[in-house]
Amino acid sequence: MGNLDELMERLTVNFSVPITAGEVEEGLFEYLRESVNCNIHYQPKTQAKKVSKYGEVGLINGRDERYIMEIRGHIERPLGSGTLTSLIFEMERKDHEEVLLPFFTGIKFWATPGDNTLEEFELENGDELKLIDEIRKVTEDYFSYRPKQPF
Repeated sequence: MGNLDELMERLTVNFSVPITAGEVEEGLFEYLRESVNCNIHYQPKTQAKKVSKYGEVGLINGRDERYIMEIRGHIERPLGSGTLTSLIFEMERKDHEEVLLPFFTGIKFWATPGDNTLEEFELENGDELKLIDEIRKVTEDYFSYRPKQPF
């Protein structure tokens, strides 16, 4: 595995099972906020359509739809020195084959442009990497304790 691959792997938190946007917001983000003691600022990108009262062409029972396609944002936490650590992230998404909803499979944090190796990132962003590792551990805890979902 190359140096850039190692960095990207360390900056990604994979979920043990895919989850819906609702569970991201009401489950995982709530758990992270409490367990990591951080602020999570995020922007969900919503896709929606309104179907005419006669239904959609080609569908027997056309209906309105609304779902979150993308979630991006940043997680911030103050450090002991009075500075603020801020991590930019995006949620990795996968479409479900049977249910017409997107599911989220992980969190990908962004590296600083120019960081090509894990060592370079650690040298300049040690506090951020520690926070990512803490988020990874708390996320694993969340999935080990979460109630079973219908999907």
